[in-house]
Amino acid sequence: MKKITCILLFCFAVHAYAATSITTPKVSGHWTASGSPYDVYNDIMIDPSYSLTIDPGVNVVFHGAYRLQVYGILHASGTISAPINFNIADTTGFSTDNSTNAGGWRGVQFFTYGGTGTDTSALNYCNITHAKLCALDAVVWRLNILTIMRALVVSNCNFYNSSTTIGCGIDLAYIALTSGQRAELNNCNFYSNFSDGSLLHGDGGNIYIHDSRFYQNLCTINTLGIISSDFLFSNNELYHNTINGPSGGEGIFSLFSDARLIANKIHHNICRKAGVICGNSGFIDIISNVICNNQHTDLKGCGITDGAGALNLAWNSSSTHSNTFYNVRNNIIANNYSPFEAGAIKIYQANAVITNNQIVNNASPNGAALSLFDNQSSVITIKNNVFYGNVEDTTIGTPTPAIQAYFTGTTFKYEYNWAQYPTKYELDLLGTYTLTGDTTTNIVGINPGMISPTPAAKLGTDATLARFALSATSPCIDKGDTTGTIIEAKDYAGNARIYGTKIDIGASEYSPFNALDLTYTPAEKQVDIYPNPVKGIVYVTTPEAKGQISMIDLSGKLLQLVTVTNTSSMLDVHTTAPGIYFIVWTNDGSPKEIQKVVVE
Repeated sequence: MKKITCILLFCFAVHAYAATSITTPKVSGHWTASGSPYDVYNDIMIDPSYSLTIDPGVNVVFHGAYRLQVYGILHASGTISAPINFNIADTTGFSTDNSTNAGGWRGVQFFTYGGTGTDTSALNYCNITHAKLCALDAVVWRLNILTIMRALVVSNCNFYNSSTTIGCGIDLAYIALTSGQRAELNNCNFYSNFSDGSLLHGDGGNIYIHDSRFYQNLCTINTLGIISSDFLFSNNELYHNTINGPSGGEGIFSLFSDARLIANKIHHNICRKAGVICGNSGFIDIISNVICNNQHTDLKGCGITDGAGALNLAWNSSSTHSNTFYNVRNNIIANNYSPFEAGAIKIYQANAVITNNQIVNNASPNGAALSLFDNQSSVITIKNNVFYGNVEDTTIGTPTPAIQAYFTGTTFKYEYNWAQYPTKYELDLLGTYTLTGDTTTNIVGINPGMISPTPAAKLGTDATLARFALSATSPCIDKGDTTGTIIEAKDYAGNARIYGTKIDIGASEYSPFNALDLTYTPAEKQVDIYPNPVKGIVYVTTPEAKGQISMIDLSGKLLQLVTVTNTSSMLDVHTTAPGIYFIVWTNDGSPKEIQKVVVE
């Protein structure tokens, strides 16, 4: 027994002393799990002609406020079960206090690649935490927690419990690219971070951020401010972020120059003076997003450029007015609130086309849905939208104008919209303007026929749980118009436009798939599904060799559609995310049976 105990103690001792100390300023080579943790005792740098590979499971531990600077190649690729961790040895004293760098290290900076071969740098399955930049770093303001100044892909990484403060770069991730380069962040999580400025800041180049999550971050001066040309932000989720500085700041986004926000979920965020999405200049697309339960909270200090619970679309006078144009289409904008003006959208001195949106249950004392101010002879189009339940405050039922505007020489088009109240209550237009379009095409009604929208204009009513798709009896079906407007191939849920004879009013295009009663259970099953649960191929047998088999997700989005040519059909779900889905057999144009299938 003593011999065994001695052997175990010896093994433990060997393991305990497997750490590798890094005390030189330049690093390269190969860091392995067997040499982990790598204890860093000074600033480290990868020279232009060198590379460093870090294996899965390695822990990189900084013993002080040191940084990793990359001029050569850093290839840090972990796995889902063995991520690479970047942290500090002692987090004692970590805080958002900008007078000290205690408790934090100083991040990873990828500078312009200086090597001669192909740059294979990558961050994949890395955890970056307790990085901190404070006022002591004012002379190196671009050295942020993550700096990208080259083409780089960052995937499956977590950035959390980090802090930047005024005077030192003010951004968690600073991206500055030269022409022809592209930075991509995908499947990453940014949470519980603090910044005196922006969470993400882009400066030129080509930036693509997708399938990532941003939550519980706090910015106290400016914005999450993704500011960039050629910027695409798609299929991300942003929630429970707060902009809460003494100067108010702008919003979760501050957009310039050809930015595109597509198919994101942006909900339950708080800003002080303006909407969660703030546009400044350029040609901006905001398409097929769900933007809900956001609020602008601070009335004090609000000026003519401020306001909006969701979108604040403005012209920056330092740019050419004709080169600022907003396309806002296919969005669900619901249950947002502003105490100043514009429950959903404010347009300030800018050209804009607002088409095929569902603007539902937003609240504000001025412009329950939209507030417009223009003295630049802008061109503004409001077309194919649903305005429903937008009220003066959070008390449902007040027939306040959904749109309030003051114009000087503006061209304003308002047509093919569904409105809850007659024009005198829906529009309050002052000043001089040219009203164009066929206003007789607007529909006034009691109910636009959504399946299960939020019941009232209250922030506490969670719009992410509602279903805004049109029901089969909706008065919005086939009542829109495509003349002179840009039409997406898909609606906000990803289903095909146009399903009927004309485009529908609103963000949702009616089809039997997005209007299905997903709780329906047939009295007698005609369709068999096997295996269920399924990992690869699911087989569907039908009583007749005709019709169609569809696979839809919980929101009603159509994922697959196959024509039935035999009584046994096949769906390939190898690339389908695990979860619950519905298999629908449709015959003679109508759904005959709906069944659940579980994809593992």
